[in-house]
Amino acid sequence: MKFRFNTMSFFLICIFSAICISSVSLFAAIEERTVISEISRGSYSENAVHFTFKEDNWCFESLINQLLRSRLSDFVLIYDDYEKHIRQIYVMGNNDPPPMLSGRYFNEDDFDSGKAHAVIGTNRLHEVINKNGRQQIKVENTMFDVIGIVGYRIHTMLDDMIIVNADALSYKSNNNNIFILDAYSGKPPGHCINVYKDLEQNVTDGMSQGNQVPITLLEIKPGGIDRLLQSIISITTIYLLLIVCYVLCSIAISFEWISKKRREIAVKRLIGWSDRRLKIEIYLKYFIFAFIGSGLGLMGIYFFGTLITKVEYILAVVLLNIFMGWLITIPPVKKMLKVSVTEVLR
Repeated sequence: MKFRFNTMSFFLICIFSAICISSVSLFAAIEERTVISEISRGSYSENAVHFTFKEDNWCFESLINQLLRSRLSDFVLIYDDYEKHIRQIYVMGNNDPPPMLSGRYFNEDDFDSGKAHAVIGTNRLHEVINKNGRQQIKVENTMFDVIGIVGYRIHTMLDDMIIVNADALSYKSNNNNIFILDAYSGKPPGHCINVYKDLEQNVTDGMSQGNQVPITLLEIKPGGIDRLLQSIISITTIYLLLIVCYVLCSIAISFEWISKKRREIAVKRLIGWSDRRLKIEIYLKYFIFAFIGSGLGLMGIYFFGTLITKVEYILAVVLLNIFMGWLITIPPVKKMLKVSVTEVLR
């Protein structure tokens, strides 16, 4: 198969590049809005459970000890001091880290091991002390080793945070008595409430009969979910309108491109080429246009600094372009193959 580059080919490649750029921009926009929405509600999922701990002689260790008795895993306990931007967490099993700029986030091995670790935002870097080759930060008179920098590519509330392992601090602010249980994303939505019920049962079992249970479930619904959905619908609608325009332009160009090959196609049919063989040749040329357009589109995206965080996005865009390359050839090819050889060569 000979591949000749002409004006029609150029326009088709440009359209495939535009489809690629639009598709990746859509994926990146949805991902960014999803991440920002999660950060704005506290970097925990919409299924997280909020509760209060009303024990008079409050002790973080007692709450953690009750969690250690749980039959469940893959969750994180969160407690925030909103005034000082300090977050204490306790992880059991797997957990979902917030966006990281460098280093690593907490894992289960960082707890109950005598370690004092911290993950900090960029606005806290000036508080870091280099001591004996170790990067440390002081939190409530306790020194923590900095193991990572949390944050996103734009300014968010994460930039001001210090996140520490709760068993190394066990500090409680006077202005907040709300705790959060959040489950690992690999678990079903009801996992958070199951962990809370297990915690509540463990607390109840350890109390004297007749005493009031010191933990209370709160009906708090994380905000931002509806706005996120509306935003995704809006940008997806714009994307689909663009795709329709690209398809219509491509079909118009394809009619012109194939009409210029009418005599070539007629001669090939005259010498014995089947319709199936002719279709395959045309489809292959369009697939080549799609691959070239995808490559140029990805180069353009890289040049303009759009971040592609998942390889799946690239694969999806290439497959979409191949599908579009096949789709836009169907109307002109069907029309061309209905024309008889004698009519073309007349």
